[in-house]
Amino acid sequence: MTDERLDDLIDQHLNGTLSAARRRELEERLLHSATDRARFWELAEIHVMLQEVLQQRLVQPAIREVTAGGRLESAPAPVKRWKWLPWSPLAAAAAGLALGIFGASAAWAYASPALPVLFKHVLALANAAFEQNVEPLPNGVPIQFGIWSGDYAKLVGPEQGIAPKNGRQMFRFLRSDSVDPASRGSIFHSNIYQVVDIRNLREAIADGPAIADWSVWVNCVASPTGEQTKFVASVWAFAGDTSILPRNWPDKLYQEIAYSSWNITADADPLTWQRIACTMVVPPDATFLVVELKVVPSNPHPVDGAVSFAGHYADEGELSLRTKTRGPVNLLSSPKS
Repeated sequence: MTDERLDDLIDQHLNGTLSAARRRELEERLLHSATDRARFWELAEIHVMLQEVLQQRLVQPAIREVTAGGRLESAPAPVKRWKWLPWSPLAAAAAGLALGIFGASAAWAYASPALPVLFKHVLALANAAFEQNVEPLPNGVPIQFGIWSGDYAKLVGPEQGIAPKNGRQMFRFLRSDSVDPASRGSIFHSNIYQVVDIRNLREAIADGPAIADWSVWVNCVASPTGEQTKFVASVWAFAGDTSILPRNWPDKLYQEIAYSSWNITADADPLTWQRIACTMVVPPDATFLVVELKVVPSNPHPVDGAVSFAGHYADEGELSLRTKTRGPVNLLSSPKS
């Protein structure tokens, strides 16, 4: 199960906001736990990839603007460049920490790169905690904002030895099909989507950088045959109108302007919830986001063209935006009661 405290410490370190006391706590954990070190490198790699994207999106356009038009009348302001030292970018992400990777006495005595400090704002994801008695629709990808829709699913209370992570209810996947007849017979995973309007955030996004974080907690019963299941969390950014959505995936139109996805293998322990998350740089011209959670069986057994899921659940979804803007950019998503 994902350790939220550890992820929070790593995230603060990578964003340059870790206090001295928390730095000591993180160092202690990394020195004594191979599992914690593996998680550090996993998140550091994602962070490095994001920084490379930000460098391409922010620095290169600035350089082109400065050098465009030939000779300049006056000296331009210096262009800020991301400076990666000759050693690995992942080592740069670890700079300043004493890590027991090459031995307990190994220390990293380097100055970490200057990284932007971004402020987190939780976006208004409808029924994010699945506490409202609004059943998800089996209508495939929605074109309306603020509803859950996808394949057949329902909201349930505690069952099969699994209790909601918080509150009274949780989301349950039922089948791999929807009301659309085309969903039967060829697709054996189950999806749920929500479309989120971000037009009112254009100013904060255009000020850049803007990073969307989509996370949700998942759980499932153990398969009697020992087969494993994967959960996949994805987020897309689009520009324009939501009417493009129904055909985007089945017709492989690739109309999204940004995309990110992450997957985990379910531990099949009803007593533990696992957190899955993905992160995406939001282009400044984006007008809405689509978040998705998908459950993928390793060995599907379709009956009458669809797969049934014996006990696969989700709870406590959250969509947030990190920007340079400190003030709130939207209201909190639906909290647990």
